[in-house]
Amino acid sequence: MKILINSENNILLFKHMNKAIVDSYKRKGIIPSMGQHKATFEATYNVKLELGVSHNFWKYMEFPSEQDYLMAVLKWQ
Repeated sequence: MKILINSENNILLFKHMNKAIVDSYKRKGIIPSMGQHKATFEATYNVKLELGVSHNFWKYMEFPSEQDYLMAVLKWQ
């Protein structure tokens, strides 16, 4: 299930998920590249991130199923 990250319903979900990963970097003293961060995010949450047209930001997050998306919503919002 592909969702638009920067939408009213999904932006907070993405921010909470992303913050958890960023906080883990801070605890470990790591400063990853964007490619490393993307790979970590995808592996941690079993999602795929797609870049926007300008390739400067992530525009879509794709979950394996609608159930996985709903579980993430329940956990993170």
